[in-house]
Amino acid sequence: MTISRIPTGIFLTLALALIVAGCGNSTGPTLPAQVKMGFTLASTELASAVELVTLEITYPDGGTDLDTLNLVEGEINDTLSVPSGQELTFTLRAYSGGGVLLYEGSDTATPSTGQTVELNILLTPVDDILMLRAGPLFQSGSLGGGTVDVFVDVYNVDSLFGSAFRVDYDTTVLRFTGATEGTFLRGSPPYPTLGGVIKDSLNYVAYALTRVRDGGGTLAPGVNGSGRLTVLHFARVGVGTSAITFESAHVALQRPSGELVERSASLILESATVQVVGSN
Repeated sequence: MTISRIPTGIFLTLALALIVAGCGNSTGPTLPAQVKMGFTLASTELASAVELVTLEITYPDGGTDLDTLNLVEGEINDTLSVPSGQELTFTLRAYSGGGVLLYEGSDTATPSTGQTVELNILLTPVDDILMLRAGPLFQSGSLGGGTVDVFVDVYNVDSLFGSAFRVDYDTTVLRFTGATEGTFLRGSPPYPTLGGVIKDSLNYVAYALTRVRDGGGTLAPGVNGSGRLTVLHFARVGVGTSAITFESAHVALQRPSGELVERSASLILESATVQVVGSN
């Protein structure tokens, strides 16, 4: 199984090898053929905070099967049986080591015996998780190639007025070149914002952005939901791999009152990884 990294989320591409089991040559009523599937996940490619994944299969009659996929040395090997010829819903859920549900996604398929089915399941943070995430989760490019863009998104925030964070990176691999503000904090209708890069140091970038009063002098309210705060731009300067990580001591998501937003104590921080390979 391979994992495709998509900027808007995390796609798991499951190649399901469907194998007939126990069909026989019965002369009685035709029963759904049982099929098996197997797949492998790499934990470091799923998400940095994920330590357990479950797969739930829902049948047309409402019945379900649940398989717990524990990560062992970064991989999962598992099999289960499902009937062919029925539309099934496959739901993946990813949990932290503390059992907190972080991501969820589902897709439907109608397996046929003797065929291979691919499921593209987009995992996104669940609604009750406050998350600050750098992404794409993984990207790779050649030395001296174009700009490396790393987005910073916030998920499920209430009354966000201002954000500040610091991201660390490896300066032997990347060089910070600038940032482009996202649209989330401005909102719709848009309010003016103030801020941007406040420090580009030896191995980190400090960034802060806040809403301000509108043209009539009215203090802007906070914005709710999920969206993009900024996109950070880097040049590739050396062969290697650089993590783009948040420093928890330097992250603040604030309300108009200046207090931290709700659930700040349980904020999930997700990092990104950039690989630079030698020029062809």
